[in-house]
This record gives sequence, structure tokens and C-alpha cells, in this order.
Amino acid sequence: LAMVINLVLFLKIAFSLHRAATQRRSDTHTGLKRQSHRREMRAIVSVFVLMGVAWTVAALINTGERNASLIFQYVFAICVTSQGLVIFLLQCVFSDSVREALRS
Repeated sequence: LAMVINLVLFLKIAFSLHRAATQRRSDTHTGLKRQSHRREMRAIVSVFVLMGVAWTVAALINTGERNASLIFQYVFAICVTSQGLVIFLLQCVFSDSVREALRS
């Protein structure tokens, strides 16, 4: 059930990112469109990884073996707690527009 909910949320976020990126693209230069498309794909992949890895590990927690379950619990805790940092790094620190705004 959690995987289905995450898939629905991922599709909704991916559609929202795509719609926002197409609204931003008012240029006709092919190179700029390609760069914008790469940024859009990077954002979609980062959201997919953030949502998918943690909950895939959570699904593996109930493997039956106690030691493996404990390891998956630790990996799950690390993945979930680091999501905010990863979002900050990908969307703020590595964003050209944010760096330009901070410079001015």
C-alpha cells in the first residue's frame, strides 16, 4: 500500500515539475530547451530516488532474518533522515538560479 501511495505521489510531483518547466520555457533556442529539459529530468530522477530508495528498504525490513532486518532498519532511518539534506543540496545549493540570486 505504501508503494502504491508513493507511486501516485511520484507521478503527481513529476507532472507538476514538468508543467512548471514547460511554463518557464518561453525561449526558442534549442540549446536552452535541452538544458532546461536536463534540469527537469534531474529533478524528477532525484525525487524518484528520494522516495523510492527509502520505501524499498522499508519493504525489505520484514525479511525474516533478525540481523538483516536490523541492517535494513538502520539503512531506512538514514535514508529518511537524510532526505531533507539531499533536497536542499539538489534544489538549492546546486541550482544555478539560487547561486545567481545569492551573488547579487
